[in-house]
Amino acid sequence: MSHECSILVTAETHQYLQERCADLRSKLDKDRKELATLVSEEKDSTGNHPLMEAQRQLAILEGQLVEAETTLANTVLAPLPPCNIVAIGSKVLIKMCKCGNSDRVEELELVIDGCDCGRPGVQVVTPQAPFGAAIIGAEVGDECECKTPKGVVQITIVSISRA
Repeated sequence: MSHECSILVTAETHQYLQERCADLRSKLDKDRKELATLVSEEKDSTGNHPLMEAQRQLAILEGQLVEAETTLANTVLAPLPPCNIVAIGSKVLIKMCKCGNSDRVEELELVIDGCDCGRPGVQVVTPQAPFGAAIIGAEVGDECECKTPKGVVQITIVSISRA
């Protein structure tokens, strides 16, 4: 595989993508079996046939599976990050405030990963996103700025660990 189009991801994200693909395949198999039972169903009171809705849902699942498999096929495990620099695989605690408004400081814990594939319970930021680009390579104590649609945000790196 060429690394030019590869997405560097953590082992957790790689595993999540594998599990997501397996789950979607399982759902598709189940839905295809149910689809066969709907062929003999009658139209409902609105004139819709349950088969049409089932086919639509099946197409959505197939699209999700293709997307997940494509993402998985293009991933490469990132090396373990150093513990003192923000990199892919880092868990980063930051403090942030809108520039010029130090009265309202928010703390946020982020995981830097090459793919934000919807892992539940994890706030993922990719290095390509403006926020990720602003903090990648930073060290504890560094102050960074990120331009957002609502203005410039001042970010302070509080701690860095492995995700």
